[in-house]
Amino acid sequence: IERSQFDKVIKHNIDLLNMAKVELGEDCIEVATVLHKVGSCYAKMDMYKKAISCFKKEGKIRLKHGDDPKQVSTLLMHIATLYQDQKLWDEALIFYEKSVLHLTHIPSSDDHSQEEKEVSIVDELKKVEVELEKVGDEKLVVLFADTMNDMGNLYSKKGSYDEALCCYETSLQIKSKTIFCSMEENFGTKTNIGWVLCKMKSFDVSIKCLEEVLRDQRQLYEQDNADLASTLSMLGKVNAKAKHYIKAFECHADALKIRENVLRKGDPLVGKSLSDMAKILYGQHQCKQSWELCEKALKVFNQAELLPNHQYVADTRKLIKKLIVTKSN
Repeated sequence: IERSQFDKVIKHNIDLLNMAKVELGEDCIEVATVLHKVGSCYAKMDMYKKAISCFKKEGKIRLKHGDDPKQVSTLLMHIATLYQDQKLWDEALIFYEKSVLHLTHIPSSDDHSQEEKEVSIVDELKKVEVELEKVGDEKLVVLFADTMNDMGNLYSKKGSYDEALCCYETSLQIKSKTIFCSMEENFGTKTNIGWVLCKMKSFDVSIKCLEEVLRDQRQLYEQDNADLASTLSMLGKVNAKAKHYIKAFECHADALKIRENVLRKGDPLVGKSLSDMAKILYGQHQCKQSWELCEKALKVFNQAELLPNHQYVADTRKLIKKLIVTKSN
């Protein structure tokens, strides 16, 4: 949407909003509907503050009218994602918590400090799980599980790995019991568990978890695909951190082979696999082979038209500088 079109849409919806407030009252459900439209427009233009303000006002109105808990919960989750897009992890977590607690009308702890929230969140979420099982609405249970996975991602970014692991494990446990979740969805959550275990330096447990994902993926998929390559790549990273360098190189090499077969030519992930392999070879003092892989990786990144400040390019150039220093010494 172009800026001029955006301005027209916003002006039209704000006019509707003002008319609804005058004719029907500020707390009528029609006002909430228009607020959602205005907020959605702001969100599409990355005007986060205005979008969040609209959605919060909409939420208050819907709560007064006793709207469907799932609808309100989804709205609160949307606010959380807008905070997440701004990397405001604490604010995002607060609204994710509000979202899951609202599913069963458990009041959120607004008067708690952030530290108290993090201590009590596990117990509060377990209460939600119990209440949802009583309700027996499978779709609500799936919504809760998805939100738990999202919260796990945020806790992981914050470095709160115990909380992240709890959220991921709860999400996986719930999804494994419902017919509405596919095996592919479980793979994603289990991969998250494997990675956060790596962050906690539980390398052997992490490797076992990811190897189980890889085994199940190979049983489910009839042929190689990008998901298999992603799991192999992550296994390579964890094995490298555990100093299992031969196994790490093999995983990245297998990921590269799959990516070259299933992805388009010049896909950045092909270059990423080459760069990951080069990094391991550098650590094993195989500088010539490492240099060759770096050059191949940069060629792929050029084909993909990645900018010099892209993380993949920057990491590879950093490795090349190390190789130059090593060679000069």
